[in-house]
Amino acid sequence: PGWRLGWVTVHDCDGILAAAKVPQTLLKLCQISLGPSAPMQAALPAILGGTPQDWYNNINKELEASAKCCVRRIREIPGLEVNEPEGAMYC
Repeated sequence: PGWRLGWVTVHDCDGILAAAKVPQTLLKLCQISLGPSAPMQAALPAILGGTPQDWYNNINKELEASAKCCVRRIREIPGLEVNEPEGAMYC
């Protein structure tokens, strides 16, 4: 349920990635394989309804710990900045 929303940025000041068609390939990947499939979307209400609340509580704790770890490690890299995640996180 809900909408998938995200973005990919490519820093390519010398045009090397563009010459290799990396941006076009990323676009194709996003359009073809990163979207949820219709059968999964149809099954999701039953899956979510049959999942115990404890599972959701535990997974949320794990995701929060992972997010904090990623943010902490990125902040240790000179020259990089990161915002605290407020939505979906893939890592």
